[in-house]
Amino acid sequence: MIELLKKNGFQWGEKAQTAFEQLKEAMISAPVLATPDFFKHFVVETDASSIGIGAVLMQERHPLSFFSKALPPRHQNLSAYEKELMAVVLAVEKWRPYLLGRHFIIKRDHFSLKYLLKQKIATTFQSKWLPKLMGYDYEITYRKGKENIVADGLYRVVGAQLLALALSTISSDLLETIKASWTQDPTLQTLIRSLTGRQQHPKYQWVQGILYRKGKAVVGSDPSLKQHLL
Repeated sequence: MIELLKKNGFQWGEKAQTAFEQLKEAMISAPVLATPDFFKHFVVETDASSIGIGAVLMQERHPLSFFSKALPPRHQNLSAYEKELMAVVLAVEKWRPYLLGRHFIIKRDHFSLKYLLKQKIATTFQSKWLPKLMGYDYEITYRKGKENIVADGLYRVVGAQLLALALSTISSDLLETIKASWTQDPTLQTLIRSLTGRQQHPKYQWVQGILYRKGKAVVGSDPSLKQHLL
């Protein structure tokens, strides 16, 4: 739905209709977010990729609010550190009313950011973004990437769609070859039938006719195809 708001980007199709129906369903379903308790510590978890950033505001491991943003082309070529720092700053600014004036924790899977306050400002990017955190009382803790699944998942759907687009751009029939490899794999066939039957799986997803595992397209048991991809 956000993509439709871009300049000259409003093209209503099957994907837009599906997103619209999912949005309506989410708005009439029971809420999954907790109500903030200002007597407890807030925790901000953020994550960044080459194409977007995601963040979640939590208390006692329960989400209060979500935030995600696609990166414009001018920011996609930034270093991993710079994108991770941007994710932190944008998330803190997003939830300023909750965080200003009280101690909170920022959890990151980028180890160098743990020592953010001890680093010297050496680049123009740092001089622009680090001052935005002044006035806040926070500490940064390191969290393994595999544990940071909430913030990470906020940009994975976009990443998965771009992955499929990239594959089809490299070779027009490569994605179709990957799909064909599923028919030769009985285990994947069983999995696909369960997912298309609306069953949930902790690691696999069926999105727009493509099978993903943790946000990446799944390749069937075809040695020649795997060798070609490598």
